Amino acid sequence: MKVLLKLGISLSCVLLLSACHTKPESNASKTFKRSKKTTQSSKKTVTKSTSDQSGATEPSRSQSEENDLKDYEALYADTLSKIASDINNVSHYAFYDIDKNGSKELFTGTDVGNGIHPIALYYLKNNVSTYLAHSEVASGGGYRSSFEVNADGTVTRLEWTSHQGKGSLQKIRLNPDNSGFTTVEEKAIIMGSEEQQASMAENPIDLSGLNWQVLSKENVATSETTIPDSTSTSYTFEHLVGTWKNAKGDEITISADKMVTMNGSQGQAGDLSNTNNHWGTGVQPIGSRSGGYGIRYLPVGDTASNKDQSDKSKERLLVGQYDNSGNTNEYFYRVD
Repeated sequence: MKVLLKLGISLSCVLLLSACHTKPESNASKTFKRSKKTTQSSKKTVTKSTSDQSGATEPSRSQSEENDLKDYEALYADTLSKIASDINNVSHYAFYDIDKNGSKELFTGTDVGNGIHPIALYYLKNNVSTYLAHSEVASGGGYRSSFEVNADGTVTRLEWTSHQGKGSLQKIRLNPDNSGFTTVEEKAIIMGSEEQQASMAENPIDLSGLNWQVLSKENVATSETTIPDSTSTSYTFEHLVGTWKNAKGDEITISADKMVTMNGSQGQAGDLSNTNNHWGTGVQPIGSRSGGYGIRYLPVGDTASNKDQSDKSKERLLVGQYDNSGNTNEYFYRVD
């Protein structure tokens, strides 16, 4: 496996998540187009600079960068304010245009002592801050995830279990108009296998060298509009307790003592916690060191991903070792 991926995964395992939601601009060898805020129906959008107009005076580079930073802090204000108020490992944030379409993406990260390790990636989907990828190490069940940003503008997302290494690899590319993303490649993999390594980019971007900013309540703007979601409410393990079924006939029963019975097989769950705006926990099968899986809790109104076609008027669970949010039959609903 590539050295950079090994380093990223090893750092994730040591420092990321107590429970279970790219190259520095100074080295980018170009000046990014300035952005300015346009207010319309309480929403902000990024527009190109009109510095070529007659009589316009180009501001200094430092002032231009400062204005650019403030613009994007406002555009991603909802996400930044939620992360700042949540108890997690996020200590820094940075903006970088990964696909060179004129709109920068948001990276959050944590200080590992000798640099900043990226934790999550967001983009402006139709001018709304939207989750794209993250790194995670669940406290139980062996669930792992990681991501890399590639020089060609694509993002490689990995999900796997630590015991067997089985998982999935997905390479995606943001649409030029930020309306979503297109899947370039998707397949099942064994982490560390030759096939998995061959699917990784030769020269991923060194995200530790971004122009990282310290995350604090003082430098995070307040959004003009507030979009209610699960991050504004605290959930506990009690929200999982009960019996749930999916359309395939699978049944999972969760008790208050964190015992989980899935189709007759028992396991022990960890605490329910919020990681990168995702509520979930891991389950370790009793009497086995392999076969662990994760449980993701979706409150009413919450969306698992842009592929989610489930009934959002009800609570739901997603159970498995990798992302299965695109299959409506995988969603568990509470049994009355």
